[in-house]
Amino acid sequence: HGRSFWVFDDLSPIRELAGPGRATRGTRLFTPRRTTRYRTYGGFSTKTIPGKNYRHPGATFFTLVPEEDVTGEKAEVYLDAGKNPPDGVIVTYWLAKPATQLTLTIEDGRGKTIRSYTTRPENEDPTDPKNKEPRVTNIAGMNRFVWNLRYPDAAKITDEPTMDQMTALQGPVAGPGRYTVRLQADGTDQRASFEITKDPRIPATDADLAAQFALQRRLRDLLDRTHRGVDRLRAARRDPTITAATKRALDAVEGELMQPKAKSRQDTLNFGVRLNNRLAGVIGAVGSADAAPTKQAAELTDQLEREVGAQLAKLDRALGGRGRRARR
Repeated sequence: HGRSFWVFDDLSPIRELAGPGRATRGTRLFTPRRTTRYRTYGGFSTKTIPGKNYRHPGATFFTLVPEEDVTGEKAEVYLDAGKNPPDGVIVTYWLAKPATQLTLTIEDGRGKTIRSYTTRPENEDPTDPKNKEPRVTNIAGMNRFVWNLRYPDAAKITDEPTMDQMTALQGPVAGPGRYTVRLQADGTDQRASFEITKDPRIPATDADLAAQFALQRRLRDLLDRTHRGVDRLRAARRDPTITAATKRALDAVEGELMQPKAKSRQDTLNFGVRLNNRLAGVIGAVGSADAAPTKQAAELTDQLEREVGAQLAKLDRALGGRGRRARR
């Protein structure tokens, strides 16, 4: 009979508008509500394809269909399951008209930039897998962006098929505390402060989560250095003036930093796990729960840092001007 319930994920912008002297003119950034760090479980999944897709968190299954919104961003429509509110900080802003330039920046409690987001360039194809950077919308009226609480990701190895399956590339999750969102649009500059709180159900202290974040960030940086090192040596190896000896040195370093024979996740087991996948394993273990990292995780990180450093030092020596034929 047409009866239904509508649930709003966030009514705070409407409440803010309803306050005295709250008329919206031009550009307006609303204050994000307090956000709790909840760990959600999406279940096993595969890369979505056009049409129906299935996921099974626990003992249940649900069906989803991938769609694109008016801005070209990908979205998932659940056909037989309810959808939870977005995971992250909901940022809402009003534009009287589309801005020529628009940037949304997340800052930590000391005012240091965590991440910045811009609108999608006109020549960027949102369906291209390489264009996965989140973008902010730029339409007249209400706009919404959800910050997933994560710091920047580690670099991928360029054109490497196993990268899309490496969830360890994700940056660490921001800890409890005060943060700021900054909106810059056509000469206007507005800021709003918000708070992230821990899940009240967990026993971990803020100090525990700070220690976890520090180790996760260190591991992310190590994985980033590892992958950038692979990209660097592969670029050097394409140089036609490189000598056979230097090429052998680069091949040896590559074979320690990652598994060059791997074309799928299974291949890392078939041919052997290398440094980047060892780092990924530690990242997964440290981030598996909201808790302080173990002593063993910290010690293994120290060991992996030494091993990565040794291989990158070999790379520096191989590319230090020696082993190349002089150009004529």
